[in-house]
Amino acid sequence: SVTTLTAQKAHDKGLEFLVDVPDAVPQNLLGDPLRLGQIITNLVNNAVKYSPSGGSINIRCRQRGSDHVVIEVLDHGLGIPQEQIGNLFQQFSRVHSDEHMRIQGTGLGLYICRLIVEGHGGQIWVESQIGKGSTFGLVLPSDASAIARPSQRKEQEQGVPGPNRG
Repeated sequence: SVTTLTAQKAHDKGLEFLVDVPDAVPQNLLGDPLRLGQIITNLVNNAVKYSPSGGSINIRCRQRGSDHVVIEVLDHGLGIPQEQIGNLFQQFSRVHSDEHMRIQGTGLGLYICRLIVEGHGGQIWVESQIGKGSTFGLVLPSDASAIARPSQRKEQEQGVPGPNRG
């Protein structure tokens, strides 16, 4: 499991994992389980890296409608300047601050996460406040009918109303 892979790092920092997955959330998502696990592992590893000792990391899942699942990883770490959020999911992108640059990273993890999420018909985002932490979220289809065709994804990216979005 994801928590097993990051447990030693979290333990060394005195971090606690709080996991909230209601029974109503589908246990199976559509897609490659290894790649989906890679996404969650990366987000949790980042939360551990950028969190101060003694805090907690929350992993929440919830159902959105009847055909999507939302997964969120919350930390109480450094936070990300608003002006840098737009570039986070780009190749080789890292937050440029003294605190962030002291922590090792290549700037590829979130880029790879974005590619995997979008390849599975989903979306990924971040909300953050400096000094308060970050929430990385993703929404993935849990039903085959929810996967957008490539033309629908392009319309969504461009903000053009699609056939099912009023």
